[in-house]
Amino acid sequence: MVSACSSGVPEAESIVFTQAQDSRPDDPGRSDIYITRSEEDEPDRLTLAGNRDFSPVWSPNRTQIAFLSERNGEFEIWVTDPEGGDKRALFTGLGTATRFEWAPDSRRIAYEVANEDRSQIYLGEVESGDSSALTSFEESARLGSWSADGDWLVYTLIAGDRSGIYKGNPEGVNEIEVTSMLGKDPRWSPNGRWIVFTADVDGETNLVVVPSGGGDETNLTPTAGNNMDPEWSPDGGRITFVSDRDGNMEIYVIDADGRNERRLTNNRSEDIAPSWSRRVNRIAFISDVDGDFDLFTMRPDGSNQRRLTSDDARMIDLDW
Repeated sequence: MVSACSSGVPEAESIVFTQAQDSRPDDPGRSDIYITRSEEDEPDRLTLAGNRDFSPVWSPNRTQIAFLSERNGEFEIWVTDPEGGDKRALFTGLGTATRFEWAPDSRRIAYEVANEDRSQIYLGEVESGDSSALTSFEESARLGSWSADGDWLVYTLIAGDRSGIYKGNPEGVNEIEVTSMLGKDPRWSPNGRWIVFTADVDGETNLVVVPSGGGDETNLTPTAGNNMDPEWSPDGGRITFVSDRDGNMEIYVIDADGRNERRLTNNRSEDIAPSWSRRVNRIAFISDVDGDFDLFTMRPDGSNQRRLTSDDARMIDLDW
């Protein structure tokens, strides 16, 4: 049995996403946040700021949606409820926010701020708006993700001989090297066992996994082509990703040990941004199968594909 949001619609079916309105010549560059409350209903618009709102992400308890917005002149983190009310900015005045990650407790957000040629990671309290730096401005750090227990953050550190992927304790002082390999976008598995990241291997982008406690790295995608945008299944056993190995972007899935790789989409279009549902056994993704980017869902084996949107606006990103 799934719970319901305030509209009475099962929140398990609610997907938040960004649509760009740049097809309108009188309104270039605008994008807004939408929510689809089921696979049958038309999406609802949550923001209408007249500029760019994007990168919506559900809080783990499904009561809030955080997103990036430039409505105040620079990119900041904002939050709203699932009905689009009670919008407010968080952690202002520190610089340009470039990405963020909800903590598992839904009370904190780790976020990345760009200043000059460096990026710094901060930890903020959603309720109070207080925040503190987790990494030094003397180095450049790129945010990854939280461990499932909320005790650690994994991130990429770009700091000369110290460069690599590290895990840090947000409530303490410990910082431990996971691998000296200079990877990007490290993602902690929900079961806590693995960290997956993308890395340049012989001139191509590959998915690499390493034990979360450190150890030998394993290249999951040693075939030709670029492989990117990894996301773990809710049980931590599989990873979806996007690859251009067959000439265009398609969605694949692979076991965490590198076995049972399978192509989930097969067409001449660009299929991107796979996002696992944490409550129903489906994957949402974006495809330009009809010339612009729309929202689709499918089962984890690629079957039972369904279109959720069909209009001229361009889909940018999503979270389920």
